Amino acid sequence: MVKTTDPVELHGLDPNDFFAFFEACIFGHSKPRHYEDDLIEVARDIAKKLKGSPLAANTVGRLLKKNLSREYWI
Repeated sequence: MVKTTDPVELHGLDPNDFFAFFEACIFGHSKPRHYEDDLIEVARDIAKKLKGSPLAANTVGRLLKKNLSREYWI
């Protein structure tokens, strides 16, 4: 027997919580010193485009972890 139900709408995380999670996906527990100066604004721009999705943060975070240069992140 098949039964239909109403769809469940999922919402993204709160922007501040999401950004903290996104940073954790990129750096783990150790942020490099130059991050605050060079990369934080780029990281914020990327996080906005991910729209609060934890799966997207994890995927993109792994890609960004490979190369911590501003040019790569842009």
